[in-house]
Amino acid sequence: MIIEGFDDRASAFIMRTLAEGGVFAKELLKGPLILSEIISFVGAPPSDDRRYEFAKGEVRKGSSPTDELAELVQRKRDVVTSWGLMIVEDREAELGSRFLEGLPYVHYEGNILLTLRLRDVKKQDVEILLRSGTRYPLIMAISSDDNLELQAAIDLDRLRSWCRRTSLLAIGAYDEESYLVSRVRLRPVAGSESATK
Repeated sequence: MIIEGFDDRASAFIMRTLAEGGVFAKELLKGPLILSEIISFVGAPPSDDRRYEFAKGEVRKGSSPTDELAELVQRKRDVVTSWGLMIVEDREAELGSRFLEGLPYVHYEGNILLTLRLRDVKKQDVEILLRSGTRYPLIMAISSDDNLELQAAIDLDRLRSWCRRTSLLAIGAYDEESYLVSRVRLRPVAGSESATK
């Protein structure tokens, strides 16, 4: 079940989580970001006094929130075209770690980003990435790229490009029993080309 209608407390939780994240999350925060249409997946709407207690678990679950998020990501491949990219920030794993064996990833100065092209994505691939790694809470983004080649090491320009093109964020919530999912766009900066349009 999808619940919606969150107020600014949900946005504040997402921003706090990003501020505690790694290099990708912190770069994303520089946007600055506008969050909208925030939703979550639970079995039944939590009571009013539990709705914004995102750090606490034991929410009533129906189908698996990870399963529902994977379905949402899979549907996004039709929206973001072949250049679509799913990014999961792993703030704990180190290069050469056994946790990364068999997983698609890139790194920026040793910071690990699990990555998956959306063009031919399968739902089970998305689920594996959502459940993999050693990060808590989850920080996942849907972005796009103008280059289908993914080298093992990326530079700061490419990292910033992914941040600028991020269209959707998923943040672990309710003690990782579910997620907050939000549409994302960058706030135009005064004096920039986008701000004058």
